[in-house]
Amino acid sequence: MNKIRLIFILLVVAFSLTGAILFHFIRAPFNSKIDPVPEMKITRIAGNGKIYVDTQPIEGTNLNALKTLDTRQMELPGKEIYIKADEHATMEFLCTGYSFLVRHNSYLHFKSGSNLVDLYNGEFYWEKKGKGKNPTFQVHYKGKETPQVFPLVLSDSGRIKISDTSIELWNYTGKMSFNLNSQDYPVNRNQLFVISESKKGTTATTYDVPSSPQDIDPLDLSRVLSQPDDSVVRFNWNTNPNVTGYIFRLYTSDLRENNLIDRSVDTNRCNVDLLQYEDREFFWEVIPIDPVSQREGAPSKMGHVVLLGSLNEKKNVLKQPTLSIVNQITSGNTVYITGNADPNCTLTINDQVVKIEADTSFVFNITFNTLGLQKIVYILRSPQDIATVETRYVNIADNDNE
Repeated sequence: MNKIRLIFILLVVAFSLTGAILFHFIRAPFNSKIDPVPEMKITRIAGNGKIYVDTQPIEGTNLNALKTLDTRQMELPGKEIYIKADEHATMEFLCTGYSFLVRHNSYLHFKSGSNLVDLYNGEFYWEKKGKGKNPTFQVHYKGKETPQVFPLVLSDSGRIKISDTSIELWNYTGKMSFNLNSQDYPVNRNQLFVISESKKGTTATTYDVPSSPQDIDPLDLSRVLSQPDDSVVRFNWNTNPNVTGYIFRLYTSDLRENNLIDRSVDTNRCNVDLLQYEDREFFWEVIPIDPVSQREGAPSKMGHVVLLGSLNEKKNVLKQPTLSIVNQITSGNTVYITGNADPNCTLTINDQVVKIEADTSFVFNITFNTLGLQKIVYILRSPQDIATVETRYVNIADNDNE
């Protein structure tokens, strides 16, 4: 009797295993058809705006009549889709090994199975994240005359801005090429490719631009607020050779949405009091400016700052910074200046950055090439971006003057 029971149990187990295996092989092809691995996937959305999606072209149509992307599901409506970000939204999507940032007011088209992405008006950043077949990109340019479509082979990282009248294409790293009027144009690392129009027609120009600033600080910072100056963050980076200016940008998202600060600076640092904003999480980057063309170069890594806790009794947050000019002595055509200012502030004298020591003192010499009455403009800017401006005059003569 026990043998019969044992045989019966073994048969049941064998039958169950066989059924499970058969079910797996039958079910797997069916599932692969209804749930394939997507060639394109929207992963994140930032901002207070909307992302519109449709299976038909939506440029020039009434956006309010279109379907918006379900941010909970992130599901695309079909194999061929048109996507439009409004003026208050940015998004990130993945496509065959690349990560793309689509900024506000940008428009693109994707067709599954074709490995093809069409870029229309807007601003796009990309970065290669993994292996896989590189997608093919086409840039649609309206221009003043006949619209054109330009094939684009992507590099490892870069940026493109497309408008009705121009195209600006940055290559940050890797190799990239652009086809214009059946001619291939290579775009090397740290180069900017610009399409512009003139009476002679469409022209293409390549510019060398500064490389990305290195060693940004803070790269990742969590700061507990306990003292009044704890909310003042000193942002620093290494200077690039032959670069005299930078753009400091502060966001509330690493998708570059909600730009809180877009400030030009002439040095490799910028002090900001973050408590003036409602947010407690910030992302920042710095972009070098070419001193000749004044065009943007490659951005730095994106830094991350989080404020923890609160300051219930922080006073004089919006107080105008105090500037004290102690001496202004003229000798020949040189003026020797000493004074005091808050070291958390930024001081310029006639547009030249002046270092403020930890004890609040500063020393600066300025030389004039012409005689007569000369103007000296002092600008002290606080981390809250409030400025104290003071103007003094000196007389440059043949003899020494005080």
